[in-house]
Amino acid sequence: MNWDLIWREYHQEIYMYVYYRVYNKQEAEDITQEAFLKVIRASKRYEDRDTKGMIALLKTTARNLVVDSWRKQNTSAKHVYVELDMLDLTEQERIEDLVEQKDEIRRALQLLNHEQRKIVKYRLLQGFSIAETAKLMGKSISAIKTTQHRSIQFLRGVLNQQKPQQTNRVSAEQAV
Repeated sequence: MNWDLIWREYHQEIYMYVYYRVYNKQEAEDITQEAFLKVIRASKRYEDRDTKGMIALLKTTARNLVVDSWRKQNTSAKHVYVELDMLDLTEQERIEDLVEQKDEIRRALQLLNHEQRKIVKYRLLQGFSIAETAKLMGKSISAIKTTQHRSIQFLRGVLNQQKPQQTNRVSAEQAV
């Protein structure tokens, strides 16, 4: 197994996977590095896996490390930062809210055209640079920047339109 090649090809993907779960650059870097080290140390057990299998193993290892990190923070943290509107919610309601937010984002992304979705995916979800995205899509750097900017503005507008409706719905439910 060529770990140097796997690192060069996939470390950014694993990093972004972790970052969007911890939202902390340093912690995401540490967890990404630790995931690679754990898999490399145990690689003799997984010699028969192809590259895609190793990537899946890396993501699983990274996810487990993120969960471990959350557990450590929950047991040792002195301050817990939560949104005020989440204080009165049960765990099930919080999960439902997160799922609903994810669905809203997914629906908003579906309103973008194919090219806009690809640019958002490459730039924001997979962490490619503007130059890398331009090369992948066969477009100029300025075209990528412009399309990304317009896509984000559009998504922001769509998602902001949905928030007041939710707030009104919650207020109406609370009033009953």
